[in-house]
Amino acid sequence: MNSRISHKRLEKHLCVCVRNITALFLLFCQYITVEDNFHQACLSAGMNIVDVNDYRELAIQLGREQSQAEGKEVRVLTGWGLSPGISTAVVLRLAKQWPVSIDDTDVTTDLSIGRGQESGAAAVRSMFRTLRSPHIAVREGKLIERSRPHPSDDGYIAYETPDVHYIPLVLKTIRSYEYRVRFAALTASDVRMLSKRRIFTSQRWEERLASFFARMASKKARKAEAGAQEDRSAVLTTTFYGEDQKLVARLVGLGPYALTAAFAATAVAEAMSRDLSPGVIDPVTDPEFTDRVLARVLAGEEVRSFNVDRER
Repeated sequence: MNSRISHKRLEKHLCVCVRNITALFLLFCQYITVEDNFHQACLSAGMNIVDVNDYRELAIQLGREQSQAEGKEVRVLTGWGLSPGISTAVVLRLAKQWPVSIDDTDVTTDLSIGRGQESGAAAVRSMFRTLRSPHIAVREGKLIERSRPHPSDDGYIAYETPDVHYIPLVLKTIRSYEYRVRFAALTASDVRMLSKRRIFTSQRWEERLASFFARMASKKARKAEAGAQEDRSAVLTTTFYGEDQKLVARLVGLGPYALTAAFAATAVAEAMSRDLSPGVIDPVTDPEFTDRVLARVLAGEEVRSFNVDRER
């Protein structure tokens, strides 16, 4: 997508194509490329917006556009996907069950993606970018930049997510937070190889390689689906640690794309059922609203199971 698309051109096309729609559903993934051009065009056109933005800088930028959204009487629901979105909602729900007496809490969210998943080029590009770039995490209650991530022994890779921006805003006792992703189709040695080979961490080759690997992964996934051979599920595990206590939530869903679509669509349905005030609405703006969205998703067909266990 061309990052030089003009604001006026976008506004013109949006006004012509969607003037009769009350909510514009934005489900594109390369937010790092388009930045806030689409949001600005929608704001100018007076359109309500729902997105699944997973780009931290854009999340911060949209937070600064509160007065503009209020002035246009527009509702900007941003970050209503898998992470942020479901991951944020689960952390907020666990926080209600976590002892308030524990001052220092460490939180991790791990996403494991089954082998049989189709993949888009944007998702593959995101993985390549993660392998070559530093990322932001929460340490000692502050945002810090960590060096290029090294995969863990079980193949998890640290991913940057707007949750590192959102969660400390509402949960002051969180000392550290990190979000990690594991692709079941890749072993830990595969990930280490990808992170070391210069061609896979090169911006020059990023787009071509991402498109190639996305096509290969999707082809394999469709073949596996036809033969019902591969597990296509996604497992989101959120863990609170502190003072020899542990609280673990485990959500098993049909897959990351299904969960993303379900949470965004449910947020729209929930928003339409009540009179939300205009403005920028992210998953921590109204924790009760977010929990209602999560409850509806957990009861839906996209989620196979959700369990919370307390350990000592």
